[in-house]
Amino acid sequence: TPRPVTNFVTSEETTLSKEFSQLSSLYVGGILLDNKWLTTFGSKGTFYVWNPKSYIHDSLETMLSEIRTKHNATECNLTCIYPLDENSLIFGTSNGASGTYDHKNQSFTILANSHEKLVSLFHQPHITPTSYITISENGTVQYISLINENSVRLNEYSFSTNFSDIHKDGLLIVLANDSQVIVRSVVKPQDSPVFFPHDEEEDGPILDVKFGLNGYWMFVTCAKSIKVFHLGKSPGTLAVQPLRFGDSAVVKGFDTDHSGKYLFVLVE
Repeated sequence: TPRPVTNFVTSEETTLSKEFSQLSSLYVGGILLDNKWLTTFGSKGTFYVWNPKSYIHDSLETMLSEIRTKHNATECNLTCIYPLDENSLIFGTSNGASGTYDHKNQSFTILANSHEKLVSLFHQPHITPTSYITISENGTVQYISLINENSVRLNEYSFSTNFSDIHKDGLLIVLANDSQVIVRSVVKPQDSPVFFPHDEEEDGPILDVKFGLNGYWMFVTCAKSIKVFHLGKSPGTLAVQPLRFGDSAVVKGFDTDHSGKYLFVLVE
């Protein structure tokens, strides 16, 4: 029996430059492939949204220009976006502004400004449907309402942050930079973070972190390897042996299927 094939439909042939590297995804209305939305973007505001049945290419350049003018800033770049639903997304900028963009009606709303460069943002509709989460370059975690201007910051813990992720149950947040990985509790933000070991000489700099969809694993992508930690055991315990791809290979990205059993790796 032939295996089913899903074709992604695009309105034009698209070639992405290396700038379009950060990929975010969200299931809207169920965990079927047709419900999965993907986003990627460039710092100047251009972004793409994909779904197995649709394709959108748009730009937030006008919005970024308005933010620069309003705050008398010389620069304001797009630093993160995340799908909100089939018609809109949330965005973050280098000067800390964040909000929503309706790509169907091409309208945006600024909901908050942390005045810190934002490196990640997330939306968990099954846990906090009326708010989204931003994470700054200093490790500041903030919950921002989608329906008014209210926001809540977790207990401050300064940590230089390049990458982050939130656990599927919303209770843990992982923060990472080139050489360190920590996990913080959302329900007990006053607790000290848990540090996970990293050997930069052996594995190279950290490139990304992501919680596994099975709820038990945490993936740490490094330039020379991918490490998978078991969150249910003592910090630093590996779920499997590190995946290494040779001295000349560089890991560029990875993803897993919904079960967490299969790992897809892009190596250059």
